Amino acid sequence: MSYRKFDTGTWQDPWFEDLSPKAKLAFIYLWTNETCNPAGIYEISEKRIKFELGYGIDTIYSEINTKVIWDKNRKFVWVKNFFRRQCQNAKFAIAAINSIKDDPYKLQLFIEYNKDILDNLTISGTPILDTVSIPYPPEQNRTEADTEADTDTEADTYICPEPYHIDTVSEQEAEEDPPVIKIPITKNQEYAVKQSDVDEWINSYPAIDVMQELRNIRQWNLANPTRRKTKNGVKRHITSWLMRANDNGRPANQNNRGNGFKSAGEAREQHNQNVLRNLVERGNGNGSE
Repeated sequence: MSYRKFDTGTWQDPWFEDLSPKAKLAFIYLWTNETCNPAGIYEISEKRIKFELGYGIDTIYSEINTKVIWDKNRKFVWVKNFFRRQCQNAKFAIAAINSIKDDPYKLQLFIEYNKDILDNLTISGTPILDTVSIPYPPEQNRTEADTEADTDTEADTYICPEPYHIDTVSEQEAEEDPPVIKIPITKNQEYAVKQSDVDEWINSYPAIDVMQELRNIRQWNLANPTRRKTKNGVKRHITSWLMRANDNGRPANQNNRGNGFKSAGEAREQHNQNVLRNLVERGNGNGSE
């Protein structure tokens, strides 16, 4: 019998709280059933799920598909954050890799999604990924479902290996929503940030110069190639960065100046200037008496 860690804070997670009772039970079942391996990617039949759970995943899949992948064609389940919550050392990571090493498709999914963790794990000083051969799934094994997932570049319900992404933008789309900056991502690719995204972020994060922060993000990723995000994770990376910058009260962008808005830094600077002005005025007054 295997023992699994299950965070008690899950019950207070807003995502989990919004699930129906059946979806909550299904998520816990997929995390804790004895078929689940260290990678969280395992084969299980729909018949067995229905027998042990009492109903099929299809009935509640739309509720959990941001955290769980149910691939009916290949007959496997992937609990996406299972490894990230369970892994404590390099030995566990090796066990996870070994549990799926005979399936190149699963191995590619696993490594791409957990690369930030795997990059920091070593055995006798050697990075784990330097000891693992990462084969790419043969092109002829792809299914129609894979092709549809490739074109859904921002879908959070399916994580597809980077070599499979098909990023096509028509000339009309490029004119209507032009890219304004490109952020380096994994596999030496770049993610084109569109003007519509920038406009949305300017409205959402009024305390910062969004374009300057995007330039900062680009330079950070250029300087940290091993920590770059996948195409499916880069937008989350950008919004998290902008949110932190906005909360830290960095100088407001030009769109907000003149509207009575001051960041925390500007407020402190204004306060210091006022104090200095008062001291000077007092000094001038004493000298004239």
